[in-house]
Amino acid sequence: PEWAGPGAGPWAAGAALLRKHGRTCWQFTRPKHSLPEWATVDPDAMGPTSPAIGRNLVGGKWTDAQKTMDVIDPLNGEVMATIPDTSADEAGPFIQRMSSCPRSGLHNPLKSPERYSLLGAACAKGAEEMRKPEVQYFFARLIQR
Repeated sequence: PEWAGPGAGPWAAGAALLRKHGRTCWQFTRPKHSLPEWATVDPDAMGPTSPAIGRNLVGGKWTDAQKTMDVIDPLNGEVMATIPDTSADEAGPFIQRMSSCPRSGLHNPLKSPERYSLLGAACAKGAEEMRKPEVQYFFARLIQR
């Protein structure tokens, strides 16, 4: 149609009609899903009042660093996440864990086939989880943030 604009595709008529009434396609095509039960952050709510909190993982345990730094949201200039600012003085536990790991690694399929199979099963579960619309939406929004 003429009011959709010159060279507009078949979708443009609907988009122009929505704009005419003060709506966008985004409001209708991207409903907010509920968060997955395992999610520890809400990408739609991340901001200065509810920032995402990053932590270090060492030896199978989550730890905090002595100092943190803020990640600024490029869209509005506000803090959206706080992440560890781990110093060289705090590297001891990481170095200790790396030195205790065998040179061939912990997941070598030749030395530990059962561990390799366990990782394969974990990947399969992750792929199955990604088929859920709320999980797809969660990761899409998380990447956009």
